[in-house]
Order: sequence, then C-alpha cells, then structure tokens
Amino acid sequence: MRPTRPVTFYLLLGAGPALFLLGTVARWLPAGARPLCLTHTLTGIPCPGCGSFRALCLFAAGRWTDAGLMQPLMTLLYTALVLLSVATAVVWLFRLPTPPWRALTRREQALLIALTALAVLLNWTYLLLVRR
Repeated sequence: MRPTRPVTFYLLLGAGPALFLLGTVARWLPAGARPLCLTHTLTGIPCPGCGSFRALCLFAAGRWTDAGLMQPLMTLLYTALVLLSVATAVVWLFRLPTPPWRALTRREQALLIALTALAVLLNWTYLLLVRR
C-alpha cells in the first residue's frame, strides 16, 4: 500500500495555479470592484499589506519588477508559493517520494516569528517611504 500524502502537499500543489488564476481574473475587474485598504483610506497611511492585490495583478501579468516595487514582501511570497507549487507538481507527476516534514523546534519557531516580524516591519517602512 502506498503511503498517503499529507494535505499540505495538495494545498501546495494548488496554491500556485490558484494564485495565478486569481491575479489574472482580478485584472479585468472594474476599479470600483477592487478591494480598498480601509487603513489607507481613513488615515492616508499605508498598512503593511497595502498594494498586495495590485501586486498580485501585476505578478500574474508577468510584470514582476513592478509587482516587487509595489509590494516587495508579498511579491516574494507569491514567488515562493509558485515555486513550491511547481516543485510539488514535479514530485506528484514523477511519483517521487514526498520529502519528510518535521516539526520546528521552539528555537526555530521563535527565529521564524522574529524574522517574519522583521520582514513585515521592513516592508512597511518601505511602503511608508514610497507613500503607496
């Protein structure tokens, strides 16, 4: 009997195509149907996620540099999801063994949280400086 693959395997398999489809479809939405940032609308100050949707549309259109300038952190996340999706598809298509997953240690979890917080803070600083 073949071992079953974890649910995360199939989530990663579908993440890249779903992200690309969302970005492609979103490009044809009228401007009024696109989501607005409530924080930016009310205060004039961009939130850490401001421009993510526009960056997704640019990313799906193949304008990666523009997407990176619009929202650097989310563009890195989009790129990582697409690459993970491609790698997962290769594993699935060629029936390769699924790489083992292991739980993070407490120290690794703390480091990941600290690096994520730093990345969000640096991204927000960038957004504030370019006033998106």
